[in-house]
Amino acid sequence: MKSAQRSAIGVVAVVLVGCVASAQERSASWWSPRVGEAKPAIDYSLTSHFNEPVAQQRTKMHMVQHDFRFSFPLSQSEHHEWTLQTNLKALDLDSDARLPDTCDLFPGELWDVRFGTTYRHLFDNGWMGGGNLTVGSPSDRPFASGEGILVAATGFLRVPHSERNAWLFFLNYSNNREFLPNVPVPGVAYHYRPDEHLSLLAGIPMTMIRWEPLDKLALEASYFIPRTVHAQVGYDLLEPLRVYAGFDWTNQRFFRHDRPDDDDRLCYYEKRVALGTRWDIRDNVWLDVAGGWAFDRFWFEGEDYGDRGDNRLGLSDGPFVKLQLGLRL
Repeated sequence: MKSAQRSAIGVVAVVLVGCVASAQERSASWWSPRVGEAKPAIDYSLTSHFNEPVAQQRTKMHMVQHDFRFSFPLSQSEHHEWTLQTNLKALDLDSDARLPDTCDLFPGELWDVRFGTTYRHLFDNGWMGGGNLTVGSPSDRPFASGEGILVAATGFLRVPHSERNAWLFFLNYSNNREFLPNVPVPGVAYHYRPDEHLSLLAGIPMTMIRWEPLDKLALEASYFIPRTVHAQVGYDLLEPLRVYAGFDWTNQRFFRHDRPDDDDRLCYYEKRVALGTRWDIRDNVWLDVAGGWAFDRFWFEGEDYGDRGDNRLGLSDGPFVKLQLGLRL
């Protein structure tokens, strides 16, 4: 469990491109100085929100989300690593709600289908560089038109500063980023890891820390501008069993096929607190069960967060449950 969770730097890679894997469950990440150790990995998660009232409408909405992720190494050696990733998300929305401004019936299903590939190369001087390309379609009608296609690409470079520390540089493009879509965004961060108990990534546009102040106790937090937050405290109750409590502020974006403006995106924002348990059934198989309270939930359709009053659909606070199963071959 600990070896995988200490790869927390990989979470940043996920955030940067909306990529396909939950990197905290993988023992290798984009920023790891080691290459050639990638393993096939599969995980599935189900998140269900209870049937909650829709603001200012005489209806409710029941949300169930399925996520399937798969990664596979295509070619690797001690100097390079080329992997393939696939992500399938299906969001089932049981409701008679209508988007207030256009009076359109809210989609009953939303999909996010993505295919990606990542290449990393370790140079003789210890520098590590590479890139990722992801193509997909987050939409109610995936790949039905060019206006529903997602394209994201990231180039990255790791420059060692000492035996444990390193500078990280990247350049990211995405046409579905929460901020500045279609604009290449550069970034820089410093990875400070003095020992096995502390890992700090400080930079722009992200900051992350993982700290184990006591044996069996771990604290982690991450922030990616402007509105993506993760915080969690976990305790190893028994050798294969971990309990945790956490807070997340997340968002999702979809290209509705019949939207009046091609620049608009159907966006969902949510904050949640959760209590959960992770059970490492075997060294390469794990099960995570969690539940909690979701709040400050709403949909809107616009170009960015500044349009959050357009076609806005507010949802009542309520409980949720989540089940996740992972396998690393």
